[in-house]
Amino acid sequence: MRAVKSPKPVVVSAVERDEATLRQAFADFESAKAEAMIVVPTPPALQERVSIVEHATRRRLLTVSSLPQQWSEAGGLLNYGANAPADYRYAASFADRILRGANPAEIPIEQPSRFELSVNLKTARQLGVKIPQPVMLRADRVIADD
Repeated sequence: MRAVKSPKPVVVSAVERDEATLRQAFADFESAKAEAMIVVPTPPALQERVSIVEHATRRRLLTVSSLPQQWSEAGGLLNYGANAPADYRYAASFADRILRGANPAEIPIEQPSRFELSVNLKTARQLGVKIPQPVMLRADRVIADD
């Protein structure tokens, strides 16, 4: 197994629109000799997560995202982001306040308070990557081989 090291920084901006655009983005990653990629949480990225993960795994790219937990379930290596179900439940309290007469303009904007780290060990094994013990101890969710 290879140890996780800091990959050399490479910036490849890719806005996925279709399969051809995704293939071109990965060709750009390859030509830039990228070793890892950060997937920004956008609706297209969430919708195409399986395809993105498949392309990344074939090219042996380490993947990190802050998409909801579906990212790790699709095979993404690491996911660190706000706990969406907790945010949705909390949003109900805002709706309740507004329905009871609160002025929406006077309700303060808040940031998420619960974050989760998911690690996909199956993907780590496929990539030959050893996840450091401190990361494993911090993980809220670990996806392992069945």
